Amino acid sequence: MQSYFHKLAAIMVIILPTLMIGCKSRASQKEIHNLSGDGDTLVNVAAQLVTKYPAGQVSLCIHEQDSFYYGQRNAPDGGGELYDLKGTQIGACHFNTSQIHPFCRFEWECKTIYRSVPNIWGLPEVKFTLED
Repeated sequence: MQSYFHKLAAIMVIILPTLMIGCKSRASQKEIHNLSGDGDTLVNVAAQLVTKYPAGQVSLCIHEQDSFYYGQRNAPDGGGELYDLKGTQIGACHFNTSQIHPFCRFEWECKTIYRSVPNIWGLPEVKFTLED
């Protein structure tokens, strides 16, 4: 009986942080409005992040009035990094190493602008286009 609970606890420790990050990045696919910055800068930054995460996912997110990018690696416990609209890293969501930006604890509305396949999330590919 005791080994059952140890196995269950081990599974929860591994799976729970991954589910938390996955749910946040898929919270909403609706358009994100009121972005500060010009369109050319947004496209250039997005393209740079896509090249940084070729085997992963890049999303454009908003929390309250703050817009940012979130890049994730296609790896269990890979976490992700937060970038401002100029492409500067502003934090990380690495629950396995306790590097956790305050934004990581809130719900976000995101639009996935790129996702590689196959991926650990079991989600379809999202091809990056310059129109995004």
